[in-house]
Formats: sequence, C-alpha cells, structure tokens
Amino acid sequence: MMSAILGFLIGAVLGTRYRVFSLVPVAIGCTGAVGIHAAATQVQFGAALLAMLGITVALQIGYLFGLTVRITMVCARVRTAAEKTVRQRPALPV
Repeated sequence: MMSAILGFLIGAVLGTRYRVFSLVPVAIGCTGAVGIHAAATQVQFGAALLAMLGITVALQIGYLFGLTVRITMVCARVRTAAEKTVRQRPALPV
C-alpha cells in the first residue's frame, strides 16, 4: 500500500515536470527496488509480482494526474494572459 502511494506521488511529479519517456526508466527502477526489497525480506514470489505491478500502475495513474494538473495550469495561464491583453488595449478614437 505504501509503495502504491509513493508511486502515485512520484508519477504526479513526473507528470507535472517531464515527458512520458521519463516514466519508463523510473518504472523499471521502482520495479527493481521493490523486487530487491521483496527478495531481501523473503516475500513470496506472487506477492512480490503483485507489488511490482501495483507500483507500476500507481506510477502511471500518478503521471496522468500530474499531466492533468499541468494542462489545467497552462490553460489558466493562457486564459489570464488573454484577459490581460484584452484589458490593456487602448480605446479607439471616436
């Protein structure tokens, strides 16, 4: 459970800052770290695979969440910039 939460947060940070290609090496690294931890604590193979799958899915869901946040922030910035340019136009001569 804790690895899924951590994976979601890491994915959200990746989604707000980086492109999708950064997700692949991070997923491989997180999966490897979970696998090493499972081997060190002698967890059953099925449970270890489930934990690896869980962190990979959590990374992807977090990435989508972070991407949504980034797109929302960009749209808000564009909307604010458009409103400023409309307000700053000089009045037309009559």
